[in-house]
Amino acid sequence: MVQLSTNKIYLEASTNVIFEFLSQTKNMAQIISFQKTKHLEVKDDVITFILKWAARFNFMIVEITDKHILIRSDKDVVFTSAFRFDITEEDNGSSIIVHAETDTAPFVDFYFERQMKNWVTAIADNLESQFGNC
Repeated sequence: MVQLSTNKIYLEASTNVIFEFLSQTKNMAQIISFQKTKHLEVKDDVITFILKWAARFNFMIVEITDKHILIRSDKDVVFTSAFRFDITEEDNGSSIIVHAETDTAPFVDFYFERQMKNWVTAIADNLESQFGNC
């Protein structure tokens, strides 16, 4: 199992703006995709793509609360992965912490952990590009 979390990412947008944006499947796809994402497709409420050198993912937004948004990939995939976006109101905007988790086997963890670190870094960069960094 791989588990990663970012430090707090400070954004210029309000929590309402961030929740509204990330609650839409098409926008979430934009935030979680990066240069190693291939064949990205958004169909209804499912985000499908292949992460180069890793696996195929089918993400869905499965939970939206007043504190976080959770997406999970567990339908028709080799292993389950999830990202939780913890969103907090700050004095000058918002902060967000991204948590990533997979249920990969121990022999896969060593390889996939590096890929997940790159992916989580890309998600943080995408959030800062979308909402500005304060």
